[in-house]
Parts: sequence; structure tokens; C-alpha cells
Amino acid sequence: MIAEDYAAEAGLLDFVSLWKDVMSVTSRLESSAYSKESPHFDPNRPPAWRHQNIKVRQTPTRIVIHSNQCHRSSGKAVLPSMSLATLYNSLPCVEDASDAFKDRDAMFAKLAPLLAAYQLQFGVCLVHAHCAIEEGEAMVAKGNISRPVRDVPQHPERWLADGTPYEFSQEPTKTPPAELVRDFQAIVGKDTTLGLFYSNNPPDGKVWLEHTEGRDNIVELVDKDKMPNHLETGWIPGVDDPLMMACTIICRKPDKGGKHMRVHLGGS
Repeated sequence: MIAEDYAAEAGLLDFVSLWKDVMSVTSRLESSAYSKESPHFDPNRPPAWRHQNIKVRQTPTRIVIHSNQCHRSSGKAVLPSMSLATLYNSLPCVEDASDAFKDRDAMFAKLAPLLAAYQLQFGVCLVHAHCAIEEGEAMVAKGNISRPVRDVPQHPERWLADGTPYEFSQEPTKTPPAELVRDFQAIVGKDTTLGLFYSNNPPDGKVWLEHTEGRDNIVELVDKDKMPNHLETGWIPGVDDPLMMACTIICRKPDKGGKHMRVHLGGS
């Protein structure tokens, strides 16, 4: 399996582009140093660069693209990686993410038919962090509570626009197809506060309310007509014509002013 196939599985489309650049450079190096016109040409000498078995490896705490046979002489060539903790801690608080989401109606009009084509398995979410996590931890949901944990079953349930997973569940989920990630990113762009989530649709007349206590993010069902002061954080395609997005997840605003998420993320 080639790099693009692995990356399509993991949803790491940006990394594929980077690998193509790397392979292009190495190919030019081979052509230059080992062409017949080169004074150093030796028909019996294999090229110094080998780039076989390139793989994208997704682990609970680190996303790595590597090749165990990509080397020159004895040195390995491994692309730099970002740990999950570094990625997660770089996400904005929910208030900042909400403030950055502009032109919602226009964006929803484009996203609704795209997501509806995938049998409502995925929705669009406001990408934000609930707390700071440490190296080796991942934000994993068990039941109605998500918290930073280590060494437990982890199935991705929320993804950045480029398909990179950033929150997980102990329950099995489905991964957005590469085509969905590609089309989604084409609509929302690369630098965006919007991502995809594996949909857990609430019953009619209900929404999921999330609120953070310490490092626990707790979700519960509430009636739509009894929602507290809140921010919308998740949407799925509705059933009306024309097709639009319907809110299914909200985040409770603090009762006493201030940026409650920044407290949990170490801000002010």
C-alpha cells in the first residue's frame, strides 16, 4: 500500500502533499547523481536513496509519517510529527472558536447537502478544547463524560478539517471517507474552526448540552425549549426544504461572565 492509501485511511491529506514534495526531491537527487552523464556513474551501484514501504501511522498520542527504509547511507529520513497533546492544547477555547465562525448561513448552505450525502453519519462541529492535556493523554469519551486518559481503547470521533483526529471515544465509530474530508476542506478551508464529528443524533425536541467541570466534559440531553444561555457547537443536516443545518450540540455559557474555557486551558 502506498503513502496516499495510508493517508486516506487516516485522513491526513496535508501530509500526503508533503510526502510528495519529499519524494520529488529525492527523485531529482537520484537522477542527478546517478545519471549516465555523471562522472560518478556506476551501473552496478544501487541508488543511495531508497523510499519504500512509506506509511502513515496514527497512534493515540502521536501522528507520524515514516518510512523504515527511507535512508541515505545509514541515516533515516523521518518527517517531524506533532504530538496529540501539543495539537489539542493549541485548539481555541469555545468562545474564541464561536467568535471566529462567520457567515454561518452561507457556510451551512454548502455543507448541508455534502453531509446529507453520507447518510447523516457525520456533522460539522466547532473545533475547540475543553481543558489542557498532558503528553500521553487523549480526550476520550466514556458514556456521557469525556476526560483526558491514557491506555484505553480509542476510536476517533472528532476531526479537524484536514481529517486529523483530536477527540476520541471508547465506543466504535466510523471514519469520514477521504472524499468527504477532501470536499469538506474545499468548502471550509484549511485554517478554520470547523471540523467533523461522528454523529450521535439526539431524539426529536432534544439537544446535547456540554459543560466542563475541571477536566471533565459532560454532555446531557435537554429540551430545545428549555436551553440555558449557550453557544452552538455542533450541527447536522436538517429535514427541511431547502436543506439546512440543524443544531444538535450546545455549550453552556458561564453564569457569571468571563471566559470559562480559558480558565480550564490556563488562560485569563
